[in-house]
Amino acid sequence: MCHVLYIAAKTAIALVPTASPPSFSVEAVADGDPVRSRFPTGWCVRFVGAHTGCSCGFHSQLRFVDAQSPPDEEFAREEASRQQLAALIAGLAATSAVRLFGCWAGDEGASPTIIQRAPAAWFDKARVPVPEGSLVIVDSAAPCPDDDTSWAREVPPEPSVASDPAA
Repeated sequence: MCHVLYIAAKTAIALVPTASPPSFSVEAVADGDPVRSRFPTGWCVRFVGAHTGCSCGFHSQLRFVDAQSPPDEEFAREEASRQQLAALIAGLAATSAVRLFGCWAGDEGASPTIIQRAPAAWFDKARVPVPEGSLVIVDSAAPCPDDDTSWAREVPPEPSVASDPAA
């Protein structure tokens, strides 16, 4: 089963076609797709794929061998995918409200188990940018999470689309 990542913004999000071999992609989401219920009505919603073709390639753990060894090739590909994701988020957040939802394939209609606010700058550092079951609201005033494990510490109620100033 694969992790899938969706991004939504008040403004249009340009499509980035899937290449062969796969690399970073931004793909259309059908109007009736259940994941649309995770975002405010009328927002542009896109699937974001990493070099793996799915969104699994945005997540990694640094595999340490010794201080002189460079990161392995897969980690380098994951890092490149994350940098492209971070650039997409930063570009959109400069002019629009942005949210991301990550889940396992098939769980797109499920409610998030974690809701977190994070600044766009954090995505440049995160090794697990959007954990499974997470809704991330990009907020320039939010503090950066300490590390990827801090996501599990905050589980506030789902924000009301009507009362959320970013909606």
